[in-house]
Order: sequence, then structure tokens, then C-alpha cells
Amino acid sequence: MFQAHQTDRAMNHIQNIAPVLTWEKDHGSTYLTANETCTTLFGFKKKDDISGMTDHNIPCKLSEFAEVFREHDAQVITTRKALTLLEVQPCHNNNWRIFITIKSPIIDRHDAVTGTYGQAFDLTSLFKNMPSILYQIQNHENNLTQGAYNIGNNTSLSTRQQEVIYHLLRGKSANEIAQQLKLSMRTVEKYIENIKYKFGVSQKKQLIESCIEQGYLNILPISLLQRQLSIILK
Repeated sequence: MFQAHQTDRAMNHIQNIAPVLTWEKDHGSTYLTANETCTTLFGFKKKDDISGMTDHNIPCKLSEFAEVFREHDAQVITTRKALTLLEVQPCHNNNWRIFITIKSPIIDRHDAVTGTYGQAFDLTSLFKNMPSILYQIQNHENNLTQGAYNIGNNTSLSTRQQEVIYHLLRGKSANEIAQQLKLSMRTVEKYIENIKYKFGVSQKKQLIESCIEQGYLNILPISLLQRQLSIILK
């Protein structure tokens, strides 16, 4: 775990090199205000157009994930603690962006939580040029663990093969992988056989051991950064 002062130092550095989106919402997750960077990426024509809107009203695909955003707001309000997230989101014109987002409670002079304040650091350009990404994850459906994750480059496997290995190394069966990737189980099994051939092994257990030895446990398929994603970091 990073200590608080280390995290703050990292956030200050990020703020100096990445565009920052800021906004405020009331207790019911209605937008009160936002900066121009935020409103432009969300698809609003004017900065003030966001006032009075909810995440359901955002004029781009972000609206499809409104309930996820509202759940995060509710958690911040209930716990009275800041929430830090790694998010991959489809913004205006289906422009996919990668953010480190911090949502904090707004507390008035009577010690009541009146809403939430958000900051999102747009790291898209940095992610495209960095060979690896260090982040902390406490809970995520894909069962990622804390560590350094290399975005699926410089590997002999295709993107689809990386996806299969990614799920296989996390204990998923061929049937479960097929459901996750929206493929037939036979297709997934064929991918596994082709990967075995590449690694020179004949059994799935040997394949898993070989992939772990070669660092594939810490490789993220690039496709994971091409769909909506919201991971709690802190």
C-alpha cells in the first residue's frame, strides 16, 4: 500500500502533466458545476449546460454507465471518505479515455455531507506511451491483483490469445472464458491448443505454469482498455 503522502505526491505530479476534469454534484448526484474540460469531453456545448443534469443526461455513451457513477457517489456520501478509481470511459464522439478519478465528500460547516466533488486526471496519452502501469486494486470482477501490469504489447500472442490466457490464469474454465469473450467454447479450446503449441507444452497445467514463469500473469490485454472499466484503487 502506498502511504498517504506518497499518493498525494503522485497525484500532484499527475495534475501537472495531465488534463484535469472537475465537477460538483449535490446529494442526489445532480451536477451543480463542472470545468470546461469536463463538459467538453462529456459532450455539452456550453460549460453551464451541465448544471441540473444527472449522469443519465450526459450526451454521450457515458450515460450508459450512470448507475455505476451514482453507486460511487453514494459510497462516498455514506462513508464520508474519498474514493480513487481507475476508469476507462467512452466520452464524446466515442472517444475512449483513461482516467484516475478521485471522488470526495463535500461537507458543510454543520458537518453534513451535501454532495460530492470529483477530479479526473486524463492519462490517455500517458498510457499509450508507458510500457507498464503501476496501480493498486482492492476489488474488481476480473480478479486483478496489486502489482505492475504490462499492457499487452511485446508478446508473441495475439490480442485474442492474450484474453484467453488472462482469464485462464485466473481460474476460468473454457466455458466461462467463452461466455466472457462471447465466443463458442470450441473456439476457446482451439485458442488454448494453439497457445500450447506456441509454448511447447501438451497439458493445460504445463501451459499455466509456463505462462506464469514468463510473466503473463501481469500482462493486461489491450482490449481491457478499450471498453468501459471502473476499478476501485483506494
